[in-house]
Amino acid sequence: MNIRNKISSNEALTYYRKGNTRDLEGYHEDAIIDYNHAIRLLPTFAEAYVGRGIARQNLKQYSSAIADFDTAIQLNPNCVEAYNNRGLVKDVLGQHAAAISDFQKVIQLEPNEISSVYAAYFNLGNVNRNLGKHAAAISFYDKAIQLEPRFFHAYCFRGSSNYELGHLEAAIADYDQAIQLKPDDALIFCRRGCVKGELGNHEGAISDFDQAIYLNPNDANFYFNRGLAKNHIGYFEAAIADYDQAIQLKPDFSSAFCARGSAKGELGHYEAAIVDYDHAIQLTPNDATTYFNRGFAKGNLGLYEASIFDYEQAILLKNDYVDAYFYRGVSKECLGHLSASIEDYDIAIRFNPNHVDAVYNRGTGKSQLGQYEDAIVDYNQAILLKPDFPSAYFNRGDAKRQLGIMKLRLLTITMLSDYNPTIPKHTSIEEM
Repeated sequence: MNIRNKISSNEALTYYRKGNTRDLEGYHEDAIIDYNHAIRLLPTFAEAYVGRGIARQNLKQYSSAIADFDTAIQLNPNCVEAYNNRGLVKDVLGQHAAAISDFQKVIQLEPNEISSVYAAYFNLGNVNRNLGKHAAAISFYDKAIQLEPRFFHAYCFRGSSNYELGHLEAAIADYDQAIQLKPDDALIFCRRGCVKGELGNHEGAISDFDQAIYLNPNDANFYFNRGLAKNHIGYFEAAIADYDQAIQLKPDFSSAFCARGSAKGELGHYEAAIVDYDHAIQLTPNDATTYFNRGFAKGNLGLYEASIFDYEQAILLKNDYVDAYFYRGVSKECLGHLSASIEDYDIAIRFNPNHVDAVYNRGTGKSQLGQYEDAIVDYNQAILLKPDFPSAYFNRGDAKRQLGIMKLRLLTITMLSDYNPTIPKHTSIEEM
C-alpha cells in the first residue's frame, strides 16, 4: 500500500468511527455523512456500507439500507453483520423467506461464534413469531437461550409465543426468568400480570400491575390493566379510579372509557356509564361492544327504544353478536313486541343453541301469545340446559295448566255444540 492509499484508509477509518459514534448517539443523518466520507475515501470499505445501512435502517430508509447491505456483501461475502441487518430489514418489509435465508447464512458463516449464532436463532424466532408460527419460534428461542442463558429478550418473546399457543403457565415461567434478569422492566411485569389475570389469579395480576406502575407511573396501559383486574374481583370503585388515571394520561383511550362505563354500570350508575360509552363511541365508532354496553345501560334505565338502536348498531358491526340479538329481544319484549322479540331469540339460539336465557325467554314470549305447547318445548329445553332453573319449572307448570284449561274449554264447547247445534264449534267460553 502506497502512502496516499494508507492516508486515505486511515482517514476513512476515522470517518467510519465517527459515524459509529454518531449513530449510537441517535444522530443518524450526521452518521450517514461520515460514512459517505469514509466510502468516498475507500470505496471497498465494506464495514462503512454496513454502518451507513444501519443508520438508514434507523431512519426507516429501508430500500437504501438494503442496497448498502447488498454492496457490503458483494465486497465481503462473509460479512455476517450485513447478512444479519439485511435480514432484520427484510423481516420488517414482510420479506420473511429472504430474512430467514439471511439469518441462516449467519449461522453457516460463523457456527462457532456464539454471539452471532444465538442472535441469529433469536431473529429466526422473531420471523416465525411474526408469521404466527409460534411453535417454530419457541424452538429457535430455545436454541438462543441454550447458547446464552441470560438472554432477556429471548425469554420475553418466548413468553409471548407461549401465550399465543395458550401455554399460560409456560409464559409466566418465561416472564419470571425475564424479571430475574431485568427486575426494573415495567412492561414484563405488565405482561405477566395479564397472563395471571387470564388464569384467574387477579390478585396476583394486581400485584404485578402495582410493580409496573411503581417502575413507570406514566403508562396508561398499566392503570387500565390493573383496573380490569380489580373489576374482575368486584372492586368497581377502585377499578374506576384506575380508569380515571389511564384516561388522564391518555385522553383518547377509548377502551378505558368503555371499561369505566362497564364498572359504573356494575354500580348501577347507568347515566354516568352512558356518558363514558358516548365518549368511547366518539373515539372508536366501529366498536360493536361499546354499542352493546350502551344499549344494556339504556335498557336498565327503561329506555328500550334507544337500547334497541344501540343493539342494532352492534349487530351491523358484528352480525353474529349473540347477546346483542338476545338483549334486543328483551327490549322488544319489554315494549310488548312479543313476536319481534321471539324472532330475535330465534336468531340468538341459531347462533348458540345452548343459550339458555334465549330459550327460556322465547318460552315466556310464546306463553304470553298463548302458544303453550311451543312454550313447553322451550321450557323443557331450558331445563335440560340448566336443571336448577326454578323459573323454567314454574312457567312450564303454568303453561301446562293453561294448556289444560284451553283443552277443557274446547271440550266443553264441543259437548255443548253437540247438544245445541246453534252453537258454533269455534266459539269460546267468553263469547257465550
